[in-house]
Amino acid sequence: MKNKNKFMLKILPLALIFVLFLCILNVVKVQCTELNDNIRCGDIDKNGDINISDGVILKKYLAHVAGITVDKFVGDVNADGEIDISDAVILMKFLSGMDINLGIDSEIPTIPTIPEKENKKLVAYFSATGTTKKLAEQTAQILDADLYEITPQNPYSSEDLNYNNSDSRANIEQNDENARPVILGSIQNIKQYDLIILAYPIWWGQAPKIIYTFLESYDFSNKTILPFCTSGSSSIGNSAKNLEKCCNNTTKWLEGKRFSANTSTQELQQWIHSFGINDAKPEVQSTTNSTIKPEDATNKEEQTLKISFGQYQLEAIFEKNSSADAFKELLKKAPITINMSDYGNFEKVGSLETTLPRNDMQITAKPGDIILYQGNSITIYYDTNTWNFTRLAKIKDSENLKEKLGDGAVLVTFSLNK
Repeated sequence: MKNKNKFMLKILPLALIFVLFLCILNVVKVQCTELNDNIRCGDIDKNGDINISDGVILKKYLAHVAGITVDKFVGDVNADGEIDISDAVILMKFLSGMDINLGIDSEIPTIPTIPEKENKKLVAYFSATGTTKKLAEQTAQILDADLYEITPQNPYSSEDLNYNNSDSRANIEQNDENARPVILGSIQNIKQYDLIILAYPIWWGQAPKIIYTFLESYDFSNKTILPFCTSGSSSIGNSAKNLEKCCNNTTKWLEGKRFSANTSTQELQQWIHSFGINDAKPEVQSTTNSTIKPEDATNKEEQTLKISFGQYQLEAIFEKNSSADAFKELLKKAPITINMSDYGNFEKVGSLETTLPRNDMQITAKPGDIILYQGNSITIYYDTNTWNFTRLAKIKDSENLKEKLGDGAVLVTFSLNK
């Protein structure tokens, strides 16, 4: 019983002190407004930061009641402009986390040195077909950065992305300067990031309007933004310059770049290093680099497309998209022979007699490009043409391709190289 009474006598002052603290919180808000402009609420030691050192001072105040003197008793520890229960919770964490003897002769603990917070990086991306997502994930791995997907509340369907339809959702949005598609969810604390890598596809030469929604949803003051876009051939153009208008003049924009779907990790890494961003991990390497043993490289070599017609057999490299993957799965079952004829004096085209997933974007097809048109036709380009379609593969040697294909109809067999 005697020990219990001693325990109660020791704990009772603590309880009374905490009650006193909660009472003080109710009047602190008024006192905060009376401070000089150079003293932020919560910055008790006036060092320009609100951190554990302010909590230690408050703790010493609570522990010794009158042992610490400050000009004003300030309680907005998390600096959100309010004196409320969240500040009390933070202070209680300090109280429970420090070992202070409440005896009269106890020493006041020294304020610990707090290491500077590491600059954090964020890779934010929008990807309707998966191409941009892949490169964004590689970039986040290189930088050891957080990854955030800009997800539309209303997902884009293949019909929404049909650029051949003037009434499609993508066309309507891109032609409306005020269009701002709604984003699902949000970033909880954008303030923690100093560098934002912004990745997006090119739609009609510009960033999708949902990127404008993203930039206008947060305060990017005093932050650095490094943009890149994905496209079959279209450059980044003035898309990034137009995005800069969404931020104020304290946001630093670095010069962006276009990447294709088959961009290697090494190429991304070299680009990042060119800006003096030295936190990129040097150990991250492409799976096709020289460190792979020759026998492993043979085993890991990607399957290629064989194109046979007349006396010719050509080899093509598949694109890295869902359309090419579906085409490969189709060819695994059996080779496909298509009767192809000239169109527009720049391509041979024929019906696939089935439908593949589309990854359409506005690109300039060049000689040797194997193109999926409208999801159900295969074309072999022997000249150039700009339109919205999906690249399936690229012929390695397209020299004199028009002469090899000849005039009129030709039977072309597509198969997988073994």
